Amino acid sequence: MSGPRDRDDAADLEGAALDALSDVERARLRASLADDADAGREFDRLRGAAASLAAVLPGLREPGGAGTRARLLARAAADGQARKARSLTPTVSSPVPPPPSPRMPLPAVWFGAAAVGLAAALLLLVQSRAELRDARTAFAETERARRRAADSLEALVAEQDRRLAALTGSRVRVVDLTTQEAGKPYARMFWDQATNRWTFVAHRLPALTPGRTYQLWLVSGGRRISAGTFGPDARGEAVVRAEVALAPGALAAVAVTQEPAGGVPQPTGAMVVAGKATP
Repeated sequence: MSGPRDRDDAADLEGAALDALSDVERARLRASLADDADAGREFDRLRGAAASLAAVLPGLREPGGAGTRARLLARAAADGQARKARSLTPTVSSPVPPPPSPRMPLPAVWFGAAAVGLAAALLLLVQSRAELRDARTAFAETERARRRAADSLEALVAEQDRRLAALTGSRVRVVDLTTQEAGKPYARMFWDQATNRWTFVAHRLPALTPGRTYQLWLVSGGRRISAGTFGPDARGEAVVRAEVALAPGALAAVAVTQEPAGGVPQPTGAMVVAGKATP
């Protein structure tokens, strides 16, 4: 263990290195260094450290002898007290930052993005197929409607052709029906002898009272054959179509009577219009 003398010698070495000894102390230190090689090496080490300190702390080696030493010792004591105070002061730990959130490995990110893209592509494909199916259904329905319209139009044209033929054909026989009173009803019967189709067109027929109807008759060889019952529209007009087979030249006359609703087997009412068939 080092004694008080050793501590004093060490302090003298430090003070000499800093040029902080008095003349008496320096003389005593030089005598000691001459006899102790280890002390001389320590002195050289301290002198080198002091030179380094002087480079960064201007004024450290200012002349002043014991006063400079006293300032150094006071500074060292103050530093020691500060270190002691810091050791006794509770340390306030800084908040620990939360651990970084785990990051998905890059391949996993690529896989997730690819999965989302694939799902979007599949959804688009499903929607496209559904839209295509709806479009095909709508097109098919439109095509069916177009065909129905075309068929209806063809049927209408065919019917009009038949009606026109029934009125204007080479084998159509026409019978005019009138009354004796001027400005009263009149009608015309078209008989297509090739097809036995009859087309009756009337004008200015009086309105019927409830429970009454008009009935069309074909007179042939003393027989009266009913060709149907009908009622006029608001303008007093009517069209009746019938199919009754008669031998050419067998028609004698055409007449219309007013009968009870539903018609009768043989005429009972007054004659409204009538016309004789010419050979």
